[in-house]
Amino acid sequence: KTLIPRSRIDASQVGYLNSQESRATVNREHHSIFEAISRKEPEAARAAMRMHLSNSRERLRRAHDLADTSTPEAFT
Repeated sequence: KTLIPRSRIDASQVGYLNSQESRATVNREHHSIFEAISRKEPEAARAAMRMHLSNSRERLRRAHDLADTSTPEAFT
């Protein structure tokens, strides 16, 4: 299984991860997971969790790419 490497990027370096829109998106994803669990629908909860992890991986990949391009080494 693949883990999301949270320690590789400092979210404060990439503003959009801390934006109101990004936080709202993550909250919606968490709410979807919670609602499926509350309804006792394991397949829906599993699907919502997979979607959240996939989206999170993509958000962090983009943040990492942006952090790489904003360092002085990226411009040499």
